[in-house]
Amino acid sequence: FFFRECFSGCRPMSSAPKSAPKPALDRPQPKTEPTVEELQEMYDGDDFVLGIDEAGRGPVLGPMVYGCAFCRLRDWDRVKALGVADSKKMTEANRDKVAAKIRASEFCEFITVSLHARDISAWMQQRGGDTTLNTVSHDCAIYLIDSVLQATGGPCSMADTDQKVAWRHHPTLIAQNAGRLAAEGFSEWKAPPGRGRLRAVFVDTVGTSSSYQLFLKKFFPFLHVRVESKADDTYAIVGAASIMAKTRRDAAITQWRFEEPGLQAALGTAWGTGYPSEADTQKWLPPALGPG
Repeated sequence: FFFRECFSGCRPMSSAPKSAPKPALDRPQPKTEPTVEELQEMYDGDDFVLGIDEAGRGPVLGPMVYGCAFCRLRDWDRVKALGVADSKKMTEANRDKVAAKIRASEFCEFITVSLHARDISAWMQQRGGDTTLNTVSHDCAIYLIDSVLQATGGPCSMADTDQKVAWRHHPTLIAQNAGRLAAEGFSEWKAPPGRGRLRAVFVDTVGTSSSYQLFLKKFFPFLHVRVESKADDTYAIVGAASIMAKTRRDAAITQWRFEEPGLQAALGTAWGTGYPSEADTQKWLPPALGPG
């Protein structure tokens, strides 16, 4: 279908006076989490670290893709050696080359999930108007962390098993529809062999990093969580997630086909990257939108 990225369910502004925000020092602050080097000293080399990033936030064409990559602590330097980096700073050819290395590797695993406009809109409608695009992103992160926990043995200790209830009941549309998304080719999964537990999560931030980090810790208190801006530049495993998400989105744009009869011929395929800031997309978009 031909979609404009429209998000409904906005609430009217309240006329009631807003309370003054808490001073920064009075707000809860996330604790300092260990570095990769410290994690390698703290845990077994077979244990896992996870990185999360997204591609396609705010496009006019194509999906928003969330991706995670994960590896064992002992394989961190091997992931770096693949040439991972912030996917936005890489050429398409280089991204494809590194993505192929990740797919072929025996030490870097990944999951990608694509959310099209219909999925995002349904998600926001289901929540009764309280959902923003940031909420969608947060829920995707919970889903990806939960998926890796299941693949790598669940919570880190028996004392943490009661926490399963907290995230299993989080109202996550993508978790409820995981089978449908997989059947339609919107998700991709490469499962890890062997043993080891997930110990730490690194996330490229959406919104305020400190509040996002506290939010994830609420659901996964037994994990070390770092949420930072430019995490895909700082942490190799987040860079790997960024590349897998971006190449998945690139493939979706390249293979994009309109289902309506005659629309493909009428509009052509010179839509560029699908981002409104890109020159080819700007040129293609006005005729596609039609008069008015």
